[in-house]
Amino acid sequence: MDREVFNELAALDDKAGRYDNTQPDHPIRSRFQRDRDRILYSRAFRRLNGKTQVFLAAKDDHVRNRLTHTLEVNQIAQTISKELGLNLELTEAIALGHDLGHTPFGHVGERTLNHIMNGCYKIADFNDSINENNKGFKHNLQGVRVAKDLEQSKMNLTKEVLWGILHHSKLEYKECKKENGVLCDLKHNNTTCVNKPLYHYNLGFYDEYIKDLDSSKFWTIEGLIVSMADEIAQRHHDIEDAIEFNILSIEVLVDELEKRFKDVFRDEDRNLIGELKKLKDDGFSLVATSLEESKNFFEEDLSGKVILSVGNEGNGISEEIFELADKKVKIPMPGGAESLNVGVATSIILFEKVRQSLCKINFK
Repeated sequence: MDREVFNELAALDDKAGRYDNTQPDHPIRSRFQRDRDRILYSRAFRRLNGKTQVFLAAKDDHVRNRLTHTLEVNQIAQTISKELGLNLELTEAIALGHDLGHTPFGHVGERTLNHIMNGCYKIADFNDSINENNKGFKHNLQGVRVAKDLEQSKMNLTKEVLWGILHHSKLEYKECKKENGVLCDLKHNNTTCVNKPLYHYNLGFYDEYIKDLDSSKFWTIEGLIVSMADEIAQRHHDIEDAIEFNILSIEVLVDELEKRFKDVFRDEDRNLIGELKKLKDDGFSLVATSLEESKNFFEEDLSGKVILSVGNEGNGISEEIFELADKKVKIPMPGGAESLNVGVATSIILFEKVRQSLCKINFK
């Protein structure tokens, strides 16, 4: 693939290798396109449709399952990759395959399997004494195993795609030791931990897969983009699904956001006000929009050095900035109109500023 198509950070598929390199390249499709298609037509991909994201889809047709989550991750990742000039084919292949190893019942299912495979849950003699090299379960590590070894038709994906699947999530769990001493997630207070080192989940079963996908050889920006897109997608749609299930109200959500980010918002306001004061000291005039106690925008002199502050329909301008304003203007709206889009309002006032400035120049 031609380097001129992508920027310098993008991965090129002609450099990509597979476990089995004896298969010739396709005359039409690139290597990453073939990976995408192999994932798309795999049994493992179709199984995502029956796996829970967070909420049980059987109770509501509109909440996400693991498959619809995957499609949203793909959309977000491709948007970012396109803007950065990265390889969209690689991005799509990793995004579509990133959750192939996930369990039913979401992350609860994942953690439960990991507990079983670490000997935390005792199931008869099955896991009474598991060898350290056979311990553990984690969905991103299992995803590589599914693609490499478990799928009926061996996918033989490129190692760049497999690296992206592997690294879209962390390669280890947090330790299970709590601040108050040994208190594992299963509340086995009186049980001696069987893990080595103590209070750590062992994932030795996947050591060979991690070793094969050396980050110094198969690391890609596209893989990191998918990891970020995964976080963006789930943080958004898990909240949206909670609202759909009537577990969370929009009012509670807004209150919680304001509580958690109030210090951030205040810092931003303080920084903005500080910058506005500096500009005013340099001779700029601060013009703020308001529907109350304001002149029409065309009645004010906007021809000089102007800073324009326009509030959106929902929040308006903060009191601190409004008090700092030298001029307060409004856009008259006769008839039934209640408000204007902030972009439209800004364009109207800026047009008037340019008109006044040009008139002054022509008059001189």
